Amino acid sequence: MWTEPRPLRAELRVTVVYRSLLARLFFAGRRGPWGLALGRRVFFTHPRGLVSDAARNHELIHVCQQAEAGLWRFLWRYLWTERRRPYREKSAEVEAYAHQHDPGYRARRWPGLALTVRER
Repeated sequence: MWTEPRPLRAELRVTVVYRSLLARLFFAGRRGPWGLALGRRVFFTHPRGLVSDAARNHELIHVCQQAEAGLWRFLWRYLWTERRRPYREKSAEVEAYAHQHDPGYRARRWPGLALTVRER
């Protein structure tokens, strides 16, 4: 698991932005729909119709990981502590890829964390 489990009791309002300029700049030159989770926002490079439910769930798992660890601790670990690991071998990515096709995973892993998702 990404972090030591700790009980979370929270309701997070998450905004998912499609065709985000931030995501398109961050992933410039890469093909396919890419996503980036930062705090309570998820940014995708492509419109909703081209983003799979698995990709959306993958990024929402990162939102939960960040809520659990705290954004700055998450970023520190993801960017610095695990900097020598390939992308797919980072702890956060291992968990997100392993469960991205399971829509009930977030509710089981973080039972006290409720997400209200708004898309734009």
